[in-house]
Amino acid sequence: FFNHHNFIIVDESGNFKIGDDILGRFAENGLTATGKFTINVSNPFIEQTLQQYVTRFNKGKHIVERISNDLLNGTIQHKIECEYTLTRASTDSEVFDVTYKGTGTYVFQAEVVSRVSGVDIDALLQDIQGQWAIEQTISVDNLTTSEITADGNVTLKYQTRLK
Repeated sequence: FFNHHNFIIVDESGNFKIGDDILGRFAENGLTATGKFTINVSNPFIEQTLQQYVTRFNKGKHIVERISNDLLNGTIQHKIECEYTLTRASTDSEVFDVTYKGTGTYVFQAEVVSRVSGVDIDALLQDIQGQWAIEQTISVDNLTTSEITADGNVTLKYQTRLK
């Protein structure tokens, strides 16, 4: 979101545009402005493919990394009701301080590796120095995946200077 809102255009009448879609007008003094907007975005992501998971697993990385790095791909959605404050030192200034504040929700959905079959767990648990106790390799056929979902509340507080 903020990458798409990292510029500001101001016309001679005090109207402004932050990024592509936040429109407003400076107060009579020409130095401050406030407004509201909604962030409603859904972003897909890919952390790794099944084959990348297998390759990492088979390289003999530390067990903690293997077990905790099971995220494959998914989507995260945010809906945040926001307020912004825009200030500048003078009406000629081309430096703007922008503060964004808001609250909302997120929904996280992802595919994860939920099970790796054909692995000697006792040998994995002996992994004290970051190496396998015995050599173990897997293929994509050893993996079982499942869907997970999480949701909750989010608070946004962000401040930047635009020039």
